[in-house]
Amino acid sequence: EWKFDYVFFTESDQILISRQLPMLYDHLNKYPGRILLPHRLMVYSDRIMTEVHNKTINPQSPNEWMSHSCCIERQNCVDRKSWVPLNHPSVPVINYYGLYVPLGNVNFLNEEYRTCAMTSYIGDYCP
Repeated sequence: EWKFDYVFFTESDQILISRQLPMLYDHLNKYPGRILLPHRLMVYSDRIMTEVHNKTINPQSPNEWMSHSCCIERQNCVDRKSWVPLNHPSVPVINYYGLYVPLGNVNFLNEEYRTCAMTSYIGDYCP
């Protein structure tokens, strides 16, 4: 018999990086019918962001993003007409310990994003 609380399924080459595991465990304990899904993040150095992608980097307070949610509009993803390049102003970027991470769903091949809206976390799910 196995004795564990959670099972983590992922692709073989994906590494789990979590900002606050105790918070995630508390959420799962409070809402046992829900699941948490990992997602891939594309990380960039500040030089790649500014010199290659011409993306303006806004200064942030350390960990400012941790109290926000990245809410993606619900849609039928039949096509990718609404996806935009990394340097588009609607693609939010956070500073994760010196690495810049664009947020949203990413098309890795084209480096295009289905963007999200950064909002203060005020509930159990995005509106």
